[in-house]
Amino acid sequence: HRHLTPKRLVQTIAISMVLFISAIWLMTPKFEQAYHEASNYLSHKEPKGKVLQTSIGNRLEYYHIATSAVAEQPILGYGAGIKPIKLSRFSHDAGAMSQYGHFHNQYLQTLVEVGWLGATLAITAFLFLLYQLVFRTWQKDIKVACGFFVLFSVYLLTGLFSISLGQGVVNSMFVLMCAALWAQHKHTTHPSTSVNSQKIITLK
Repeated sequence: HRHLTPKRLVQTIAISMVLFISAIWLMTPKFEQAYHEASNYLSHKEPKGKVLQTSIGNRLEYYHIATSAVAEQPILGYGAGIKPIKLSRFSHDAGAMSQYGHFHNQYLQTLVEVGWLGATLAITAFLFLLYQLVFRTWQKDIKVACGFFVLFSVYLLTGLFSISLGQGVVNSMFVLMCAALWAQHKHTTHPSTSVNSQKIITLK
């Protein structure tokens, strides 16, 4: 972190902001369509038919089913692998639903499957991992800690709109990047270990 000067930090933040604003500008038509579909869904007290057959309307209906299901059985949930179709009694119009195998949200999916008890255990495990990889690493290598923080943030954001734990590619990349960052952290904090390993390989 000796090379992370205030100037470089400001430059990094500025570049990130430019990229973020550019992405929003390019996706403005998508945002407008999403806003229209969400408004159309929310304007109906009991949305049915075509209102549920849009991308956002469909997701909002799944969120409605999930929250209603959790309210009915909050402690233990309904079991691993539960699908929206199995809880169609909570839907405004079950016949108009798309037959997806999940609720398009990792957090709601977890609550529906294992309830608040299981979710609390999962959150505890995640916070412990976050503490070990971000906060403890921050004291020795701020760049690697920032890398872990960004990686975890992206993974958490993925869970807002999909089932991050159910996506093989996303999970594989997450594990691979964590391993690469941890290897970098070990190389930075224990360089002698790497040197000794190289000497052993050379001797062999």
